[in-house]
Order: sequence, then C-alpha cells, then structure tokens
Amino acid sequence: MLRSLVPAVAIGLLGGFLAGKWQIAILRFGDIAVDQLVPYWRFFLGGGVALAALGWLAAYAASGVIGRGRGLISTAGAAAAVAAGAALFVPNNVRERPDVLFLITDTTRADHLSVYGYDRPTTRYLEEIAGSSVIFDQALSQGSHTIVSTPCILASLYPSDHGLIGYQSKLWDGFLLVSEILKFAGYSTFGVVTNPHLSKANGFDQGWDSYEMLGSGTSVAVFAERVNAAALTRIDSLRTEAPEPIFGMLFYTDPHTPYAAPDEYRRLYDPDWPGTPLVSWSMRKSGPPRPPQLRNLIANYDATITYWDDQLRALADSLETRGIAENLLLVYTSDHGEEFLDHGGFGHGLTLFEEVVHVPLLFSFPVPVKRPRLSRTHRNVSEVVSSVDIVPTLTDYLRVAVSHEMRGRSAIAPALGREDEGPERQAVLELIIKQYGAFDVRALRTASRKYVARLTYETSYHTGWDEGDLFFDLVSDPGEQENLLQERAEEAAGYRSRIDAWVESTRERATEAETFEPDADQLERLKALGYVE
Repeated sequence: MLRSLVPAVAIGLLGGFLAGKWQIAILRFGDIAVDQLVPYWRFFLGGGVALAALGWLAAYAASGVIGRGRGLISTAGAAAAVAAGAALFVPNNVRERPDVLFLITDTTRADHLSVYGYDRPTTRYLEEIAGSSVIFDQALSQGSHTIVSTPCILASLYPSDHGLIGYQSKLWDGFLLVSEILKFAGYSTFGVVTNPHLSKANGFDQGWDSYEMLGSGTSVAVFAERVNAAALTRIDSLRTEAPEPIFGMLFYTDPHTPYAAPDEYRRLYDPDWPGTPLVSWSMRKSGPPRPPQLRNLIANYDATITYWDDQLRALADSLETRGIAENLLLVYTSDHGEEFLDHGGFGHGLTLFEEVVHVPLLFSFPVPVKRPRLSRTHRNVSEVVSSVDIVPTLTDYLRVAVSHEMRGRSAIAPALGREDEGPERQAVLELIIKQYGAFDVRALRTASRKYVARLTYETSYHTGWDEGDLFFDLVSDPGEQENLLQERAEEAAGYRSRIDAWVESTRERATEAETFEPDADQLERLKALGYVE
C-alpha cells in the first residue's frame, strides 16, 4: 500500500508546483521575493502532497476494486483532489491591489538617519520597520531644491525635462504625475502638502481627488501631526465613500528650516545650549556659523527628524487600528538633503554634493497572497537609484500599465532580491534652477564615482564652491574631499564626455515652464521657510 502511494506523492509535488506557478501568474500586484521563495514553495508543494495523499486514501477506501485497478483509481483520486483543491484555493488566495501611502520629507539627508547608520537615534521607528522593508543605500535626488526635484519624484522626469527653474514656475499639465497614473488605474487619490512650492499655482494638483495645502506660513513645528490628522480624515472619508484602493501622498516640511520641533525635542541632542535654540541661519547676513552655533543647528535639525519619525509611528498605529496596515504599500523618500558647511555652504539648492543629493528611499511591500503567511521582503539594495526611478518601481510592483515612457527605470528586480538586468545603474543630477543666479551644473553618479560639471555657475550666494569641475572616488573618499580631476584625467574625461552627450540630448526634449505671479499667501509661506526675505 505504501509503495503505491509514490505516484500520489509525485502527483502532489507536480500539482503543487503548477498551482504555485498559476498563483504567481494571476497575482493582481507584486511578486514573490527571493527571501519568500522557500516558505512559499514549501506551502504549495507540501499542500499538493497533502491533498494528493488525502485523495488517494479516500479513493482507496471507497473503491471496492482489488488489485492493480484499485491503485489506478486511487492515483486518479489523488490527481482529482489536487486539481480540485488548486481550482478552489488559488483564485481566492490573491489579495486586491493595496492602498499606497507615499511619504516625502523635505530636506532630509540620508546620513542623518540612524536607519542609515547615523550615530544619533533619529529614526528608531524606521529602524524597527527596516526588517520588513527594502532600503536603498544609494538613492539620489535629481536636484537639491524642492521645485526642481519633486517633479522628478512624482512624474519620473529630469529637471531638464520639466523646466521648473524658479519659485514662479508652473508644471505643464501635459506631464503625467503618479496621481494621474493611479487614478486611471482605479485608485482614489489625495494629497496633503506643506511646502508652498507644491501649490496648485505651481501645477502640482493634477490627478488628485483631494489636494490640500496646510498651514499659513508661520511655523513648521507641528506640521507632521497636522499632515497625519488630515490624511487620516481623508482616508476615513474615502473608506466610507467608495471601495477603490487609496493612493495618498503626504509631503512633510519637517525637517526644513526653521528646525523648530516641539518643545520636548528642542534640547534633545544639545541639552547644554544656553538660551533659545537656533532654528535657522542666513549665510548672506551672518556668514558661516561658528562651531558651537553649527553644533546647535545640527542638533535641532536632527531633532526635527526624530519628531517626524515619532509621528510616523503614531500614523502607523492609527492605520493598524483601522485595519489598513496589512495590505498597505509604503514608500518613503526625501526631495533633497541639507548642507552644514560640509563643503563650505549652508542650506540647499546651490550644489550637488552628497549631503544634498543622497536621500533616504524605503519601500515596504505588502505580500500579494493571503496564504502562506509570508513576512514582508526586506533587504538593503546597494545599486544606485534616483528619484526618477521611484514611480517606475511603484507601478511595476502594482502591475499598473503606464501609457507613456517614463524617464526612470524600475528597480523592482534588486528590490525583490533578483539579479538586476541591464546596464550599470547610474544617476544623472541636474542643478538648473535660475532662482539664485545663472546655474547649469550636471553630475553623473555611479556606485563608485561622481563627476560634477560646472557649465554655468554665477551667483551672489555663499556656496563654498570655488573650483571648476569635480571628480571623486566615492569608495576611498565618500565625503568628497579630494578632487581627482587631474590625477585621474583619463577616467574623468570619460565621465565628462558622457555628461556632454547627456546635455546635448536634453536640448531636444527640454520644456520651458510657464510662470505665474504668487499671491500674498504664497509669499507669506515662502517667507516662513526662508525662501523670501
């Protein structure tokens, strides 16, 4: 009898394998990551064998046939049980497309987050969810200013594509934002933002069922709490109005200057500072801050990150109580970083050094099947990615068809632990904002090298950058302190030629953005964030 079970086991293994392949083929989103394959296939192969054995035993017991015919009937029973089980289980085991929350914090350099190895515990919650998230170690922003980089994030465009070069630039409505792409795919969409550069007047309200600008341009101290409250109100409303999945974008001004976290955070990292903590600094008015002042500014900057991280924990708890967390896709990044005299400058928007372009990027992917109960995939990805790659990666995982060509490249393969096909990944960075002078700076960033070409650079701002082109070996010099332009002239020339070819290609597709006249409220918001004096 036991020997005659061998065909049933073989049928179970084959049936479980076919059921597992069928399951993957009909997923509504996502895929099975490399670290999920063992428990996934253990479930399907083991389930196939168990069903085959039950079918074999039931047929064996029910059959009155004696001899070889009984074995054939039992084998047929095994096959029937596996087929019936798969037909009933597989189609009902897929999850519907997940809700998506896209979180963007302003002015957040990756090396000041403890989840990226910073020595201060600025992001304890991000550290906790790192075990269920994919973290991109080398994520780059396309530019170092909100008005330049945010269209790159939301529409997979380069700065030379979208043409936003100043505070009064307006995004062309012919560009498709991720909100429009997902709305076409059946999502209910909402945006809650705090930076005036993302106003409706700037053209960022495209594709949203609801788009809300918070604040009146006074302080950013409680913006994260207000953003979360507004988002939860909108989520609750959408949950009662329609069954569609939700896509929400939350843009937090934390930790943009002024670095004004709530009172309980203000002496968190510099408790001995005398007097009122420093929350902003003007190089034009006061020159570089002295070491104690710089230390206090950095401490308050770090405190705003910690405050935001605590508010992210509170938001996650609220989503958990609403039953939303399990099938939620979370994306987190920043539009750019911040300089603290790393290369002589303070603030952002004036250079393309790592401190202003190396940003956090985290994806937490929900599991696309109900059973088996798989943990979310997690890993650190070492490949270079940039802001233009975020939307292609998101739509790829959601299995959303996109009708136009995006400028970025999906990073879903390395995110799921697979070999990254195609050429070496690189990031092209562009500083072409005209708000602060005649700027045209381009950079090419690979995993180990970075070339910065200063084509035009005329400004009255103190940037600390007095050299021409720059070429860095990021392996031996991650802080970009040694310019190897002359020492490695041949290698550097190869990078410069690639930048020149890129610049030439942008001439054919460059867009000249329309402009608008900001109203009093817009000016007040810009003034509160230090953009207008």
